[in-house]
Order: sequence, then C-alpha cells, then structure tokens
Amino acid sequence: MQQNPTYDILHHAKVSDVITPKAVITLDSEDTVEKAVKVLAQNHIQSAPVVNSKTNEVLGMVDMLDIVAFILSVAPSGHQLSANALKTMEIAGRAMALETLKNVVDFSGRDPYVPITTNSPLTYAATLFRQGIHRLPVVDEHTKAVQHIVSQSALIRFIHEKDLHRGHLKEIGHKTIGQLGLGTGGVVSSPLHDSVVLHALRTGDVSAVALVNDTGKLAGNFSATDLKGLYDETMPKLLDTAEDYLEKFSPSSLKPACVRLDTTVADAVKAMVEDHVHRLWVIDDDFKPTGVITMTDLNGLFVNKAL
Repeated sequence: MQQNPTYDILHHAKVSDVITPKAVITLDSEDTVEKAVKVLAQNHIQSAPVVNSKTNEVLGMVDMLDIVAFILSVAPSGHQLSANALKTMEIAGRAMALETLKNVVDFSGRDPYVPITTNSPLTYAATLFRQGIHRLPVVDEHTKAVQHIVSQSALIRFIHEKDLHRGHLKEIGHKTIGQLGLGTGGVVSSPLHDSVVLHALRTGDVSAVALVNDTGKLAGNFSATDLKGLYDETMPKLLDTAEDYLEKFSPSSLKPACVRLDTTVADAVKAMVEDHVHRLWVIDDDFKPTGVITMTDLNGLFVNKAL
C-alpha cells in the first residue's frame, strides 16, 4: 500500500483553515417545524443549531433529513394515500405546522450534535464526516456557543483547491473511482412519475434516490434538500409527481450530475465543487444508474492513511 497524500494535508491543517466568515443562523427550540423549513430555505442553508432561548443551551442540529423523517412519521402509508390522499396530507401539514423543534432535533438519527473547535485537525472532522455526519458545529472553547458550521463540502473544496492533478496529489487524483472501489452500488431508484411523498418514503435509509424513466435511464435526483421549500400551504404538493414538483421547486434536480467508473477522483471532486452537488450518480453505457459516490465517500477516502 502507498501513503495517501490527502491524509497528510488534512492532518496538518485545522478546522480554522476551512471556515468562511458567515453569520450562524440559529433556531429557537420553541419554533415550529414550518418556521424552520422557511428559515432554511430563505437563508439557503441545509441545517441550523436549535437553541433553548431560556438557557442558551444548544439542543442539537436540525436539518431537512430530520424534517423529512418527521413528515414521514405523520404522513400516511401508501395504502392510505390511495384511499384519501388530500385529507391525510392536510393532517400531515397541520402536524408539521404545529410541532416544535425541541421534538424534532436529530429526528432522523443521522446527524448527531458533535461540536468541534477551530483548533481541531481536519482529519478529525473528516473522520466524523466519514461516519455520515453532514455538518459539524464549531463552538467557542469556553462558552460552547456555536460560532461556525463546517460541512462535508468545505473539506472537499479544500482538497480541490490543492489541485489533485499536480505533484504527489496525482497519486490519488489520477486514480479512477472504479479502481478505488467507489460508486459500485448503493443506488435506490424510483420511477420519475411516482408521487413526491412516495419518494420521500424511500429516503428513509438513504439521502437521495435516483429518479428513472420508463426505460430505467437516469432522469433526476430526489433528496431531502428538495423538500426545503415545503410548508403547510404547499403540503398537498407532496401528491404531485416528482417531475412536476421538481420542475417548480428544484429544477436542477432534473439534471443530475453523472460520472462513470473510469472517471478520476480529481474530475469527480471537480464536478462536485463546480456543480455544487453532494453526490454523483455512476451510470453505464445505457445511462442507467449503477452506483453513487457521495461526499461522505470522498471524505472517507481522503482520511485513509493509505491507498
């Protein structure tokens, strides 16, 4: 095995090296889920710390995965949908509007509150990201107040800026994702014309589903972030087909970013950074999805000591 050059770069860098000056948007523990969705959408963010305004204690993070998990807990089953769709969606909408965030923090169980500091090495952050955590709160060492949020994409950009095509970084940058065993499975696909809520049901164990047309070719991408425009007035939109919903609320998701197994790591990283996406679908010669590579995968690759 050869030494992984990205590990050394991350280990000698600190969290402070990837922080960008930006105000941290927080939510009150008594805010409703509806308000949280609006705040996330209006500020173009995927998650926010939830704070008890009376004690200033940070209860944790809430993101769209948590909100989707909550929606699904009050949404009807597929059988109920076919029987009385609109009424049951209205019930889900009311529950979504009234529930407070103190009961929704980490509802998905997939983004626990794990604070780090500016002095933490980036290998520590990448190790946490490898476990599937998407965002890490950066706290003041004394007050424990959240000062920044560091995401998986921050580390991906950091490595991209080091140029994986040059110097010793070529040792990893010029390898293909197939050679490294990435993007060889993990696809959950769903018909493009199924209802949005049925796609949401399929995101219970994954962050995104591949939308396919009648011939099985990749036609879109549906993830928890595509629901960020929802609030109770638009809850019935969950009954729309994914195609109709995405055309209105998230048209870029109908143009999924794709790679092949012979795509190099450098080109995959470049695609994620330049296209602002968190995953790349691996397709075959017939444009059918055969695998997916995520930022979680790449953070795991970069933090390995050896290739």
